[in-house]
Amino acid sequence: MQLAVDITDIGQDTVIMSLVGELDMFTQPVVEATLIGLHARNVTRVVVAAAGLTFSDLGGLLTLCRADEELRGRGGGLTLAAPARQVLRVNGLLADEGLRVCRSVSEALGVRHARRSHRTHRA
Repeated sequence: MQLAVDITDIGQDTVIMSLVGELDMFTQPVVEATLIGLHARNVTRVVVAAAGLTFSDLGGLLTLCRADEELRGRGGGLTLAAPARQVLRVNGLLADEGLRVCRSVSEALGVRHARRSHRTHRA
């Protein structure tokens, strides 16, 4: 199982986290480490570009939900953008604890273009 994680800075406190591949118990630590690094940078708003995320188990989405809860506590949040049907379905199982979902990254950001790529991680 592989997962590529790419971070694109949008502003001082906002990033796009692009996920490509599968988010499961084997790749979840890469996402957790990335989120910890974003916390250290004082990022408060994360848009997860999920169009390339072909699979996520419940644990993977719960990792993103915990990050969302922490970010909301700091005045921000995490939004899932353009998720595949399977990912959307698992998110729906979380009911009130599920992530906010937008049809596109642009909709989630309310902007047209990202500024620059920051780094890429692979698992």
